[in-house]
Amino acid sequence: MWTTLRVGTVSPSLVRFATTRAAASKSSKIRVQLLKDFPSVGARGEVIRVKPAFMRNYLHVNNGACYLLEGQEPRIPVVKRVKQEVRKAPVEEKVPEPIAVESDPSSGAMSLDELSTLFNNMRKARRGTAARPTGEATFAASENIGFTATEVSQSVPRVHGIQVETFPYTKKQLSETIYNISGLEIPESSIKWNGVTELSKAGEYEYTIDVPGETTNVKRILVVSNSS
Repeated sequence: MWTTLRVGTVSPSLVRFATTRAAASKSSKIRVQLLKDFPSVGARGEVIRVKPAFMRNYLHVNNGACYLLEGQEPRIPVVKRVKQEVRKAPVEEKVPEPIAVESDPSSGAMSLDELSTLFNNMRKARRGTAARPTGEATFAASENIGFTATEVSQSVPRVHGIQVETFPYTKKQLSETIYNISGLEIPESSIKWNGVTELSKAGEYEYTIDVPGETTNVKRILVVSNSS
């Protein structure tokens, strides 16, 4: 007797057989405890879940692991795996190296070092590298010498004295005295002496130094004593 099957349909018995076979091929993982250290699996005492075949063929050999059934206590103290945080090494910031800029001689511009050297040379030439000999015949401050109020305030004491052998004591001598104290060349025209041009006796005298190009003047006190 022939059985007629429709195209596109499957017998229920065949479906049940295929489903049962597929379920049998899948093996669920089981719970085991490692009794030895396995570098690629875990540490001794750790409880893990593996496939039965892996337990039977690899871990259980030479008593490397034991089965843990439902409700069964571990054979040895349980060890939990600790995840180690991998810290990245701090990245060092690279500080850019300074770029040396060479001045172009053809451009006519001067670098900061060249300007500083030129300024220092001008000040040395103005003040002189050695003290000049004293005496009215050997000292004369130039009218073209420049100075600032800050230089005068820092170099000339607020009160200073001088011993005079013979009077009168002139502005030219005071200019020489200021030079010997501070190294600044103050021309006679910049010294104001309360309307007089020379001193005829000992005493305390206030004088003013006019600074060219500035509205601020510097006042100082000169104490004159007779050395004779």
